[in-house]
Amino acid sequence: MVLVLFLVVAAFIVFFQFTQPEYEDIQVVRGEEFARRDFVEKQQSAITQVKKLIAEYEDSLDFQTLVSASFPGDQDIYSAVAQIGGLVSLDSLTLQSFSVTETKAQELQISGGDPNSSKRTSLIRPYGTITFRLQLIGTYEDIKSFLGHIETNIRLFDISSADIRPAAKSNVNVFSASVEVTTYYQGSNK
Repeated sequence: MVLVLFLVVAAFIVFFQFTQPEYEDIQVVRGEEFARRDFVEKQQSAITQVKKLIAEYEDSLDFQTLVSASFPGDQDIYSAVAQIGGLVSLDSLTLQSFSVTETKAQELQISGGDPNSSKRTSLIRPYGTITFRLQLIGTYEDIKSFLGHIETNIRLFDISSADIRPAAKSNVNVFSASVEVTTYYQGSNK
């Protein structure tokens, strides 16, 4: 019996002398592992957020490019003429005459604060207009298609007026169209 009691006491001594310090070391290692996992999760979350911001920035660049194409930063008359010419050609129309009128950029000003203030602050870049007057010959369907393409073109075009008349007295499907188209551009903020 004394031998059994001696063995039980020896087991407790071994347990508390050798096992307890190792158990504390295991707890320290587990704490370090938890801290590393938490650090990795935070870093992965930060990387995900950065990727999301980069994607949003790239989308905004695409949007900015689209806005610049539809509402350019200067007159860019050559591009507008090329787009109209391309649409005339695409719709198999004959261009009889073509004229261009430009209106200089007009500054929009909005005042804030004191209504008696003489100082006005420009919040929006000024804009200008370019008006194209076209005389076209073609079938009714081709003229209608041209007007649809003008409306859905990448550059912002407004059809100010369109007058379509038969080009010949006979029953031929040939029409003459007088079309006035206006496009816009952004002026400089000086």
